[in-house]
Amino acid sequence: MVKKLSVMVVILFTLMSITYGISNFLKNQIPAKIIGKAKLILKPLGVLKNEKEKDIYGFEILIDLRGVKTVRKDNGNSSPTVLGGYTVGISFDNKNIQFLGVKGGNTKEFRKPPFHTNNKKANENGLVKFSAVHTNQNSPTGLISVAIAKFKVKNKNSLKSIKLYGDSLATSMKFFPNRKILGPISIPFEGEKIKRKKLKNNPKTLEKGKKIKVK
Repeated sequence: MVKKLSVMVVILFTLMSITYGISNFLKNQIPAKIIGKAKLILKPLGVLKNEKEKDIYGFEILIDLRGVKTVRKDNGNSSPTVLGGYTVGISFDNKNIQFLGVKGGNTKEFRKPPFHTNNKKANENGLVKFSAVHTNQNSPTGLISVAIAKFKVKNKNSLKSIKLYGDSLATSMKFFPNRKILGPISIPFEGEKIKRKKLKNNPKTLEKGKKIKVK
């Protein structure tokens, strides 16, 4: 199972809360907003060389923050938005395509392989999710390479079924000498979001309540 970005943000928030205390954390947090939207890009790399098997294709996941600014509400200062973490997903035709694995991207902060849905479940559902975070305060910005996914393709016509979806993006946490904290802040993005399954109530599993007599 992929470790969702929201859970990681909660963990970071919890660690900060333990260190500074919840009240101090909120008191020292600088109000800010994001101007602009990120773009999610899935770049085909074609057939990968130096692979043991044939017909192994690579796809690079890029997050474009060029033109996206973080604006402080207290003084109006703006700066390029820093990507601190992400959760995205790739859907594919699991009858003709098999997810093999993923490695980190070409950006320093995301060179480690991201957490991802285990291969068996990903191939059963035709959907794999990726998630990663880092602790650098001032980078990366701009066009960011976060991961490279590998797929075994049986039918080249099925390549058009491979699509990138977004789930969540967030800025890094930035610390200042006066103990002020900026972030994490959710980053809006263009494109489709990962579809979530709706839970349906099953009447058979619901316990009947007891009537209460009111005097």
